Amino acid sequence: MLETKEQNSFFLKMKIQNNFLLLFLFSFTGVITSCKTHQKKLNASTANASKLPINIVELPKDAAAIDTGVCIYLTFDDGPYHTTPTLTGLLNSEGIKSSFFIVGSQVAASRFYDSVFESTRKNPLFKVYNHTFTHAVTKGRFKNYYSHPDSVWMDIVHNKQYLNMTGIITRLPGLGTFKCNNYKRGCDQVSKRMIGYLDSIHANEMLFGWDFEWTLKQSRDTVKVNQLVKKIVNSNETKKGSDRNYVVLLHDYLFPNQIALSNLNYFISELKSKLNCKFKWAEEYPKVLIKS
Repeated sequence: MLETKEQNSFFLKMKIQNNFLLLFLFSFTGVITSCKTHQKKLNASTANASKLPINIVELPKDAAAIDTGVCIYLTFDDGPYHTTPTLTGLLNSEGIKSSFFIVGSQVAASRFYDSVFESTRKNPLFKVYNHTFTHAVTKGRFKNYYSHPDSVWMDIVHNKQYLNMTGIITRLPGLGTFKCNNYKRGCDQVSKRMIGYLDSIHANEMLFGWDFEWTLKQSRDTVKVNQLVKKIVNSNETKKGSDRNYVVLLHDYLFPNQIALSNLNYFISELKSKLNCKFKWAEEYPKVLIKS
């Protein structure tokens, strides 16, 4: 009888221990399961987090969409020439707005030049402007030419009539003078005499100068192109106010070969890269648009 009681007591103890063991195992299994579940969630979160951008500041999708306010005016003088078609071909392929200041006597020189002029004028990327009919700064006639401002004005009017131009923007041969409404810049004694005459006859004519010049050196040497780009960039960095318009003077005849054309293409790409600029026509120059 005693043995039976002892046996019952033993089995009872074993049963209690087994219950505690089962409860422990169940709890432990639950913890493990919970840890595994948490780890899966953590892994998933980490994976998703790795897909997020490190910099949470939203940037423009297209950096070119930022308007820096810088405008470049590529202006080509003295054309048309036999070099003009390949020049305009490059500008057209790059989609660059350009201004051509035309000499009437050049157009009259041959049927080929006349066809080049008409082709340039018909291209929607290009605008043509007045550069006088005779361009009489050649052959040492500069001083004599401007000593008679009335004759210069007649030369301007004659070119308009010959080329069937209706605009009021002219570049004086050899002079970087600006006279746009009440805005005047780059006026020496020669140009002041000319401006005085235009004012006296109340001529509604804009004189369009330039800020930077592309020379034969740039057409031949990329190093010189970089120097010109640096001048424009430095000017923009030191300039105060919102007027960030830069007129570049070029000439059709300075692009006779592939080297010169490649240098021009490089010049355009560098201006785009460093200034994020827009290319515009002479008639879009702010001082031209502002009425007096």
